[in-house]
Amino acid sequence: MLLVVIDTLRADALGSYGNPLPASPNLDAFARRGLRYERAFAHSGWTLPATASLLTGLTPDVHRVGRDPADPQRFGRLDEAVETLAETLGKAGFATGAIVNNTFLAPEFGLAQGFDTYDYEGALRGDHRSAEATVERALAWIDAAPEPWFLVVHAMEPHIEYGASGPAAGRFVPRTTRLVPVPFASPERILRLMQREETLSPAELEAVVGLYHEEVLSVDLALAPLLERADLERDLVAITSDHGEEFFEQGGFEHGHTLVSPVTRVPLILAGRDVAPGTSSTIVQHVDLYRTILDAAYVEAPRGARGASLFELPADAARTAISENCLYGSDMLSLVDGEHRFLLQLATGSAAVWRLGADGMETERLDGDELARVAPRMARALEAERGSLEAARAVAGPSIPDEATFESLKSLGYLGEGR
Repeated sequence: MLLVVIDTLRADALGSYGNPLPASPNLDAFARRGLRYERAFAHSGWTLPATASLLTGLTPDVHRVGRDPADPQRFGRLDEAVETLAETLGKAGFATGAIVNNTFLAPEFGLAQGFDTYDYEGALRGDHRSAEATVERALAWIDAAPEPWFLVVHAMEPHIEYGASGPAAGRFVPRTTRLVPVPFASPERILRLMQREETLSPAELEAVVGLYHEEVLSVDLALAPLLERADLERDLVAITSDHGEEFFEQGGFEHGHTLVSPVTRVPLILAGRDVAPGTSSTIVQHVDLYRTILDAAYVEAPRGARGASLFELPADAARTAISENCLYGSDMLSLVDGEHRFLLQLATGSAAVWRLGADGMETERLDGDELARVAPRMARALEAERGSLEAARAVAGPSIPDEATFESLKSLGYLGEGR
């Protein structure tokens, strides 16, 4: 079985999700062979807590692998008592491997638990293992692995900085334009944009979004050999992302600072044995994908795991999705149901509610009597689902695991004054 996680990939960056740009020919072809979920959500807007949920079947308030709401310099480490997806599959006789590149996936955070192979390379700004090199490692691992096997393949693109090379470079933003630097990732300017001290002109924003889509095309082209290798008669292949990216839809830029749909709505495509091609509008979340992978392996989930197998989910099921834990700024909680997104600012107790379109993206913010009617109902639903409306307890991890990890996070812009 194969799980592909593409860092920072918005769902609507793919043609199969409505992108008019030809940025994802291979992923779109794969989607036509599989089942595509229109309204899939990550459990956070940044890599560490979102991936921890995907690999444990637990929501961030339970696994507590995120940023400590009481100490912004402290990050959680997965408790060794938590059984990961790799550990569960390993007990069932699967060879398990992961090839990962984001610094928040460093072994020090505990997500390597249970993997026979955990091939990790930390990322520096502008310097990370390419998707092409990652796929080469993946193919070599598959060739050497005994049956049955489970492999996680994580590609760092299209995480900022945006500056695709190879055949994707210049496809959507002519390099003669020079409206923005290529690559686009000055740490100082990114910080100013995230703190809303600076903005982009419409032309600059169009260029930045174009550069982002070139990165999407770059990873799409790199994944082609891996997707061609997939045996869909026998195996399950799942493609998703850890989170998306905001381009000022709600006034912010990049990710980690909010839980709105540009950051938490993710692509989710399943293909392979027992998967009928099509499209689903059911609300699903990453803990459901965790359950589905175990279901496909005929393995029972550990006690306490959340979610439901997508194989067993009725098409008309009334579902919700929870997201929480922010990397920057004040902490938030969020709940999505079939019609609305509820967003609670924990520091102030203030709430916002948006109406959602059929695709799960915000269309308008509620106010007045409608806000007064919907917000309390969603707050009660979130409290019932989660157990409380308070921030998760302080995490159990170290202040930054080690100096190398600290420098990588700093280089990526994750650490800095005021963030």
